[in-house]
Amino acid sequence: PGNIMLTKFGAKLLDFGLARLKPPVKAPGLDEQSAIQTETVVPPETDDGLVVGTVPYMAPEQLEGKESDARADIFSTGVVLYEMLTGRRPFVGGSSPSVMAAILKSDPPRMSQLRSDLPRSLDHVIGQCLAKNPDDRWQSAHDIAVELKWIQETPLHPEAAAVSESGPLRRLRLGWMAAAIAAIAVVVLGAALIFSPRARPPQEVLRYSLDVPEGTTIDEPYWSLPAISPDGRRLAFVAITGGRRGLWIRPLDALSSQLLAGTEEASAPFWSPDSRSIAFFAGGTLKTIPADGGAPRTLSDVPGVAASGSWSRNGTIAFAIAEAPGKNGLYRISASGGVPSLLHLKDDASKQDLAYAMFPSFLPDGNHFLFLGADRSGAGALYAGSLDAAGAKPLLRKGGWLDSRVEYAPPGYLLGLNENTLFAHVFDARAERLEGRPIRIAENVGRFARGGRFSVSQNGVLVYRPAGGAGSRLAWFDRAGHSLEPVGAPAEYSDLRLSPDGRRLAVTIADPKTGMRDIWVFRFPEGTPTRLTSEPSDEFDPIWSHDGNEIVFSSGRDGMPHLFRMSLGDRTAKVLIPENGHVQWACDWSEDGRSLVYIDRDPNTWQDLWSFHPGDDPKQVPLVGTRFNEIDAKFSPDGRWIAYASDESGRYEVYVRSYPELGETRRVSSSGGRIPRWRGDGKEIFYVDLDAEPNIMSVPLSAPAAELLDAPRPLFRVGSNIRGYDVTKDGQRFVLNYDADTPATPLVHVVVNWTSGLHP
Repeated sequence: PGNIMLTKFGAKLLDFGLARLKPPVKAPGLDEQSAIQTETVVPPETDDGLVVGTVPYMAPEQLEGKESDARADIFSTGVVLYEMLTGRRPFVGGSSPSVMAAILKSDPPRMSQLRSDLPRSLDHVIGQCLAKNPDDRWQSAHDIAVELKWIQETPLHPEAAAVSESGPLRRLRLGWMAAAIAAIAVVVLGAALIFSPRARPPQEVLRYSLDVPEGTTIDEPYWSLPAISPDGRRLAFVAITGGRRGLWIRPLDALSSQLLAGTEEASAPFWSPDSRSIAFFAGGTLKTIPADGGAPRTLSDVPGVAASGSWSRNGTIAFAIAEAPGKNGLYRISASGGVPSLLHLKDDASKQDLAYAMFPSFLPDGNHFLFLGADRSGAGALYAGSLDAAGAKPLLRKGGWLDSRVEYAPPGYLLGLNENTLFAHVFDARAERLEGRPIRIAENVGRFARGGRFSVSQNGVLVYRPAGGAGSRLAWFDRAGHSLEPVGAPAEYSDLRLSPDGRRLAVTIADPKTGMRDIWVFRFPEGTPTRLTSEPSDEFDPIWSHDGNEIVFSSGRDGMPHLFRMSLGDRTAKVLIPENGHVQWACDWSEDGRSLVYIDRDPNTWQDLWSFHPGDDPKQVPLVGTRFNEIDAKFSPDGRWIAYASDESGRYEVYVRSYPELGETRRVSSSGGRIPRWRGDGKEIFYVDLDAEPNIMSVPLSAPAAELLDAPRPLFRVGSNIRGYDVTKDGQRFVLNYDADTPATPLVHVVVNWTSGLHP
């Protein structure tokens, strides 16, 4: 356009379109199409709603006479950049009205379709400038400048030029490309001085919280976490309602959340770069769904338990797989679907293959990414990798300020946790180098193992789930639901197991700082706890031997969690079932001591029930293995039946089957159920009803045989905050684990303009 002049001092913007008072006079010899492309629409007076501007460079809101702001100039800048790189304007027509119609309704061809030697990353940057809705554009010229500067400084791949060109011509072409991108960056950086928030006084940091939707509970399987969209406008999270897990969307400017249909059993959501779609894992597949709702689309099967993913602006998704021996690691797949391929990554320093790789996070160029990994020696590090190369550069070895996954945030920070504290560290993405010292951002941030529960947008919005407040409480109740006496102080309890004589209670307690769990034992009537395990690893789900002298538990002290056996006399723990690459945890030990039932989480068939016979000839026997989840298994007192929960109906229900010969399955619960328990004489089964107001349910047996089941009936209401329970052999006393009486933990804390609050 005529108001941009190229001088020996650079590009100069002489004026903005709205400064013109009248249309230019058509010069002699100017063709009709050129006249259209430079025509300025000017009203006779400045009434609201009138259209002012140079037509081909006007934003849709200007053409519609709506109120506009600096984001209209973002649109105009995108038109200029498109024209500079392709030699044609994005919106053309035979008349001013037809050009206006194109701006309002049409999407221009991708620049890479017009010129094959253009980096595809420019399609994303300039395409977002040309978004019809101002909220979908870059929100400041500085945002564009950062993206273009990244592209300018990223080496152009030789294959970007036509392979048929000669060497000198190709070098000339690439040199022109680098110069053109540099020129664009100069133009936009100049505009950034006018429009960028950095050129203004620092924006105020805004903090607020979003509540958990009414009638739901937050469920974050594996490493799921609330994820903010790149444009900072919407939050995706996983929650349970009516016993079913699904993916929810919460616009930050709305008062309510919406469940996305078709996202049953969703986990680990992550956003597309344009904030229009969400990827997630469910049922052994990787799927995407429009953020506004619609039919989900399956991209591929995944070869293991999917833990995390990241979606690059170049249309590639990277995701991490675990618990799949021989298949663990990072995979790549096109966002349009296909067959995922494993990235074979090596440590650049040690030259060793990486045995562990998790939590990918793409950098702005869409090709490089960050991840957590470990080599064969077990040495862990934060790495920078590339889709084009096997080598991975270690940025930070295990220890120091970081012990969690990281996310990159413009204009140049890495965010990560140390225990429950969130830090930002200045990061030179071009050089892949950390600079200076980490800066503390927030305290009491939630986590699971190395999966910090935080997420950051590309425009200064940070969200994080706080660590659980006061944890949960333990207390005794009678059959009528009357509280009898508390047990211990509040803590993060789970996995309650009463000893056979009812005088001890084994529980798991999580460290609030690291999320790692250990096993403790309460003795009654004293109610004092004793710690049994103290390894620097996750240890959980204890079960008692029939005589109460031993426990079996799951531990990850030497790899993936598997089963150990501990004598309570000398507290020595020995491997009971060797590691097989899957997570294993014990459910029950039969009263005759001959059989254990445990869960093996197989990526192909999910959570399955197995039995183990720890005698002179130990052997593992599959019991129930389907494509559904089977959990919470308990032997009947006579050892002839197994009660367990399965989600084969679409939600968890309680079932019984004969043992050791598995006969017909009989359903026990009527409206959802978990955590079955037997009375000591085998004449009653208890479970937790999963309805909106959970109850402890009782199912009498007319005889000690599970084929004679009566209808379930409620014993007492426990509220929606129950985490687990166990019952004495006589069925008269229940020990419950329930949320402490503290204000409800928010869904997330939101921090807008978080970089304005940084204090090194």
